[in-house]
Amino acid sequence: MSDQAPVSDGEVFLELASGMRRSILIALDGKKLKLSQLAESLDMTIQESHRQFARLANAGLVRKDSEGLLSLTACGRIVAKQIPCFDFLERNELYFRDHSFGELPLKFIQRLAALNNSEPVDGVVAVLERWKGMLLEAKEHVWCISPQIPLDVSMLGIEVLTKGVKLSLLLSKNTIAPKGSLDEIDKRLRGLISKGTVERRMMEKASIAVVFNERQYSCVGFANSRGDGDLNYMFFSRDPHFFEWCYDYFQYEWSRSDDWDGSRIREI
Repeated sequence: MSDQAPVSDGEVFLELASGMRRSILIALDGKKLKLSQLAESLDMTIQESHRQFARLANAGLVRKDSEGLLSLTACGRIVAKQIPCFDFLERNELYFRDHSFGELPLKFIQRLAALNNSEPVDGVVAVLERWKGMLLEAKEHVWCISPQIPLDVSMLGIEVLTKGVKLSLLLSKNTIAPKGSLDEIDKRLRGLISKGTVERRMMEKASIAVVFNERQYSCVGFANSRGDGDLNYMFFSRDPHFFEWCYDYFQYEWSRSDDWDGSRIREI
């Protein structure tokens, strides 16, 4: 056993405050490197690399073996896997000042690192244009959780569904729709529902909005001040880990959802 004094959580978080030291942990994740290789990969001087590595070593996150190879400790490997989560939250700190995770289960919060490789899209027009692109790109299946029914996107979606694309739709029980739109949408969906092309269910509240297709083009919007998934600002990605997060979250909510009740939708 090592006779080194235990390292406090505060010391570990202090070292993670540096983007340079976080980069070292990521560079060593799954690898062993010489100090010169580490410095070259991060475009740092050997002296600076050594100084930053020493701080991480003192925190118990990295080590140097007898052959001079640098690597992560067991603790360092765990921390390195969480760095993308910190990066995602830090990069979007302003967004999360007025957004929350709503009722998102802990197991999905713990996987937020999967959302790091994403692009924020601001503005409902820009967001819905991306939704349209997602629909047009789909060849097999589209999944959607939403607190709203955007009319023009819905009409385009129905056209796509007539070509054989399947839709799994999960709406909140306080969903809003444009005035006078529901009868037209229901009429167009009736045949698609009977064929099994469309499946619909309802959840208590859609505090997280997600839309994605089988080609792994996905987006997510977190809860705004009203507690609804925000369609005005969403994160988009084609990253497979991002897609997996969205897919797993959809399946979680679908498994505990209620039967469809269109009378709960309000037209405004």
